[in-house]
Amino acid sequence: MTVDIPVYKRCCFCVPLRYGLLGWGYFKMTADAFFVIYLSLSMIRYVMMMKSCTDHNHRSQILEDLILPMIADAVFIVDFMATIMFIVGGHKKSVKLMRVFYFKSIAMFMFTLILTATSVVLAIQNFMLRDMLFWDRTMLMFSFYFVVLAVQTYFLILLRSEIIKLWTNTKIRFMNNATEGKFTKNCEEIGEEEEIREEEEINMEDT
Repeated sequence: MTVDIPVYKRCCFCVPLRYGLLGWGYFKMTADAFFVIYLSLSMIRYVMMMKSCTDHNHRSQILEDLILPMIADAVFIVDFMATIMFIVGGHKKSVKLMRVFYFKSIAMFMFTLILTATSVVLAIQNFMLRDMLFWDRTMLMFSFYFVVLAVQTYFLILLRSEIIKLWTNTKIRFMNNATEGKFTKNCEEIGEEEEIREEEEINMEDT
């Protein structure tokens, strides 16, 4: 059984595809910067709590809660730099840069999926042990993960549609240039044949 991935011509059903993706790229870059700052401040708060805590078990729990924000912060930094590359590729209509970002986005989607599953398992484990800190922040992080997965899925499809469109336009342009080159060559050959024929007629008249 095969599933056909749809190809869209509009972003959000109303905006031209490339401009919509560029707008999404700028929004994504801003959001990445925001979450990098937010997670960095959260990690600083965790570190300060760990330094002020004297209970060894409590310190270990804080350290465990610090691991996921550290990983997420590193991911957002990488995503921020990749998004800049995507914006440049979108403005230049570079299929190569957009394909690199597309495959990076697929890898990021899989990583987010694994990270979400790991977070859910750890949260359930801590909840059963009644040892979870900052329950409200944990739920906020889960909600964020699921929203990111849904949005990534939609824009992966849009990005694939734009790459297909640019690739098709490039092939058509190449074929048109090749056809134009052949037409020019044929015209030159016809012109040379006519010149030779005229010279032969002139020579025959002279003789």
